[in-house]
Amino acid sequence: MTGRAVGFISTRASIRDRGEQRWRFADVLCLLFSSGYGLPNAGPGMTPGQRLRLDDLLDTYGAWTPGLARAHHGMAAGADAEFHAAVTALGLPTFGHPGVHRDGRPEDRADGLVCTNVRPECFVDERNRAIARQTDVLFVASRIRRGGQYDSDMVAAISVALDFHKPIYVMWPDGTFSNDFSAWQASRQTFPPSFRP
Repeated sequence: MTGRAVGFISTRASIRDRGEQRWRFADVLCLLFSSGYGLPNAGPGMTPGQRLRLDDLLDTYGAWTPGLARAHHGMAAGADAEFHAAVTALGLPTFGHPGVHRDGRPEDRADGLVCTNVRPECFVDERNRAIARQTDVLFVASRIRRGGQYDSDMVAAISVALDFHKPIYVMWPDGTFSNDFSAWQASRQTFPPSFRP
């Protein structure tokens, strides 16, 4: 199968702050283009700015042309479901990648998603890395505002994309985006081993 594909991934982040553990739920979508578009995501869904940016990116990359792309997502409630609705409205076949957390809990799955194909269930972090490997461009829509700390699943997906020299765009909650990760790539050696793909 040739052409571009779209994917969505759900992640949750745990962040240590001032010596105590604090949980932050990151809404991270990553739209990956290639033989796949993809998205890391979780939580309540995209902001209006991110949704507009997603529509622009889908239009820019020609995803609206039937037969040119497939859509991959994590089948989670929130942004995955919004992404599914957007790409099915464009007529794209959808590939669901259901995830399970390391402790055995399934992700909060969206009700009523009918995918063209459902991939085998696997751990969320492994799924995110697999989607990043299969894409040519990575788009990440993050609930974390510009300058905030990324979560480990997001770091892993972006690291894989950098390893394969793929362009990356992070869509911020206000709809703006960043695409220069040269400083991040240069500093990746300082990440803990668990953050590496």
